[in-house]
Amino acid sequence: MLGSLSVACPPVTSGVVDGKPPRTTVDTTVGAGDVIEIRVYGEKDLTGLYRVEGDGTIVIPLIGKVKVLGRTPPVIGYRIARKLRSGYLRNPQVTVFVKEYNSKKITVFGQVKKPGVFRYTDNMTIIQVITAAGGFTEMADQDSTIVTRFKEGRKYRLRVKVKSIGQGREQNFVVRPGDVIFVPRTLM
Repeated sequence: MLGSLSVACPPVTSGVVDGKPPRTTVDTTVGAGDVIEIRVYGEKDLTGLYRVEGDGTIVIPLIGKVKVLGRTPPVIGYRIARKLRSGYLRNPQVTVFVKEYNSKKITVFGQVKKPGVFRYTDNMTIIQVITAAGGFTEMADQDSTIVTRFKEGRKYRLRVKVKSIGQGREQNFVVRPGDVIFVPRTLM
């Protein structure tokens, strides 16, 4: 038989932080291990997939290493176009897309069938994350799911009513990279 563990934690809110719902701004910055697609219009040799190295750079033909860590796709495209413009192409048209966010993860544990760490995708919802974790176990307290989020050095704990979301009674909850989702066991 397992014993119980008591840990002092801040109070759990119901999707509200400091009287306001959490902002759902999407973090599109690039990190180590991410895969980005760079398209340079009319330049097939420069167009392709690039994996961000551990030092936060990618290597592009003609211009060499480009630091991309912590930058958004539009900023990366601008920097590449600027470097190509200085001696290689007259007016390069560069677009950048993130194909895989390998640096951004969501952790799910507790009463789910396949707990683990899952890759974050843009606008990912809690329903998608729980589904990736195989769904709830029979013992899950689905409407007491806790999302722990770190923002600007502060820790927030949010109670999310996932069952109610699935039934259309609550708005879906957008997760963010780094969120930790815990599904508690029902008390019944």
